[in-house]
Amino acid sequence: MPRTPIYPEVEKFIILKKRAKLEKVKSDSAKESSTTQTPKRTSTKRKDSPNVIVAKKSTKRSRQASTSAAAFSSSKCSSCQEEGHNSARSRQCKNYNLNISELLQIKLGPNYQRYTLSVPFDTFCFNTQNKTSSLKKIKDISSFIREVLFKAQLFVNFFILQHPTKLTNDFFEQNFWYTISRVIRGSSNEVRSILQAYKDKKKERPAGQNLDVAQLISSFAELSATMNGNLFVPENGLKNYGQSLSTACETVATTYNNYYIENFENIICNYFIYALKTKYANAKVGSIKKLVYNHVYDQVFTHPQLSSIPVDILAFFDPDVGNNLTSFLDPLILEVKNRISTLPLSKESLNNEPFKILPVLRYILKKYDDIYNAQATQNEKIDSMKSPLPRRFSLFPNPSLHWRFIKIDSQNLSGIFPDAKQNKQPNESSFDHQQRCFYQMFDFKRLGIQNYENLQALPEQKERMFLNGLYTDGYTCRVLFARKVLPSPPEEKIRLELDDLSSEEVNKHFRPCTVDPGRQDPFVSYHGGSDIRRLSSSEYYNMGGNVTRMKEQQKHKHRLGIEKIETDIPSPKTASAEQFVSYITYMSQHMNTLFDFYDFETAQVKWLNYLSSQKAIQESVNILINGGKKYNKDKRKKTRKNRKRRKKNRKPRTNPVERTLITAPKSKSYSKKNKACFEISISLRHRRLICNCCLQPNLENLKVSQDDHTKKIHQVLKCITCNIYWNRDVMASKNMFTIAHSIWNGNDRPTVFKRQTATSNVVASAHSSESTA
Repeated sequence: MPRTPIYPEVEKFIILKKRAKLEKVKSDSAKESSTTQTPKRTSTKRKDSPNVIVAKKSTKRSRQASTSAAAFSSSKCSSCQEEGHNSARSRQCKNYNLNISELLQIKLGPNYQRYTLSVPFDTFCFNTQNKTSSLKKIKDISSFIREVLFKAQLFVNFFILQHPTKLTNDFFEQNFWYTISRVIRGSSNEVRSILQAYKDKKKERPAGQNLDVAQLISSFAELSATMNGNLFVPENGLKNYGQSLSTACETVATTYNNYYIENFENIICNYFIYALKTKYANAKVGSIKKLVYNHVYDQVFTHPQLSSIPVDILAFFDPDVGNNLTSFLDPLILEVKNRISTLPLSKESLNNEPFKILPVLRYILKKYDDIYNAQATQNEKIDSMKSPLPRRFSLFPNPSLHWRFIKIDSQNLSGIFPDAKQNKQPNESSFDHQQRCFYQMFDFKRLGIQNYENLQALPEQKERMFLNGLYTDGYTCRVLFARKVLPSPPEEKIRLELDDLSSEEVNKHFRPCTVDPGRQDPFVSYHGGSDIRRLSSSEYYNMGGNVTRMKEQQKHKHRLGIEKIETDIPSPKTASAEQFVSYITYMSQHMNTLFDFYDFETAQVKWLNYLSSQKAIQESVNILINGGKKYNKDKRKKTRKNRKRRKKNRKPRTNPVERTLITAPKSKSYSKKNKACFEISISLRHRRLICNCCLQPNLENLKVSQDDHTKKIHQVLKCITCNIYWNRDVMASKNMFTIAHSIWNGNDRPTVFKRQTATSNVVASAHSSESTA
């Protein structure tokens, strides 16, 4: 459903500007199509483009189809009793039922987005006779699945370290993880039969793709002996957990798949950055990152042969360093490159076989282990003399001890909530019947859906759809929905810049403000005149009480001894199987204590942290745009002056018609409360080192004498010419404001700001011609 424009005139103006720029970009790109270059990379991790996402998904589906096709070739359907498929979920079955994706295609079209709405379980679930017992089932299932998957991941991670050459794509499949969970839930006598049954389903695959069951059994027996038989989890009569466990296994399989694909680039690039920083300590970090992301990256993952470093990158280094870079980097590049089986390597190609990158990661982590071990033998050295240590990483996702959400859908709804069971009506589809069962058990009025008819009509009326499922941890419910998403027009990708607007257009439609995102504070903004707004980190984190809850939890950990247990946990970030065994041994000793601490009671803290994060984001935006309560004292409720003012201005009650006329918002007040924003990037060199008063770079840090030495205060600068003391972030915001107005007035940017490297932002807020900042 399209968003209702807040300022139709201004938004139409922005769209027209973007369309005009799009046409200009198309004409320019047509002229320069022959000189297209690969975009430069940065250390900032960005979301994948839609094309990359589609390519990764299609590769993953084809891989899963190839590994599972053999399993269904000789099976018999439980619904129609015909061979070639397993159940009515297969399209080959006569009793085939449409799945969720197909229903979404029919009701919402090809472009849709899945999302969740969070609501407390206590208010969302009706107070039925069996509510207490249902809540107990949820807690038991959550605790059971958490322990099963924790031990399953310990075993799989141990196997990955112990047998790196025996790894197949099975580790990224839901069926594999469900099989391992069956082993964990079984007994020592059933391990071989369960794993052999899984392999028999895959026996028609090529020999190199088959799982080594003998090695799995051997590793399981070894790990079970290490944990003194504590690797099994008894069911203790628990029922109705199969569907929730199956969904959790799918999540774990996806986590392992994404772990290697999403992280391998950063891990390898960070390795080269650390090596260069250690070798050339005086080189600038920014220059090193440019070298790694714009040259080394291509040499490792793309080019089959090594090439020389471009001249424009060498210009960032001293001549002595630049002459030695090639001889230093080439051996490092070859050591990594020789451990990659096929080139070029990308996220899309790695989806076919994610473990293909594991030899490189093991090699880097072993070098890191050697550095840490060597550092440990130099305890007698002064800390300042020790070389900086690299940041280690794990070769696999580590299991979590925290309380888990479980999925409730049509297959386990009536088992957990007996009151939700309803008889299927004639000519009622399975999907509608399941939806009616959910409506019987949960109060959808909490989500703005007043009756069952409105729930059914959501796709037609609101272009939304309830997906007959939710996740819950017993305290919070995350209800699953989908909504229609309109395809974005081409101009949405266009970003307006300063020179795309004139001074008259800015004065007519916008209230510009410059925003400097600081390293320690979220932002400092300048809105003209003396209007400076700042949001500190302490203000941001204290808006919702996160800090207070964290301190209380830390005190609770200290009282129970959990703090010491967690501090003494051996690091699982190692390439050594022996060191990882020490981690497993330690965790098996303290596992129950940690499980008891991270129990159902922590679910409330998680819910409150979620609410506070939403509140902090909204209040931060409000401070930036409107000033919020921080910069508008009249909006504060709990002040004596405001109480007196409201009491004095309080008017007698009137009839409904008069009240409607009185409370109708005026255009001026309406424009202040509703502001459509867009962002313009400003490139600004030495943005913090130019005095905004005299526009001269005669600045120095404020110095304070302390004992026998002088200390510089980084945040405060003093202009030698003007004798003005500046806050760095405030000065940067004012400098950007000066640049923006200079360009809008047609004078280009001031000369002192023309050499550019860093970036910051200008935010423009739409307003009527009557309102001001």
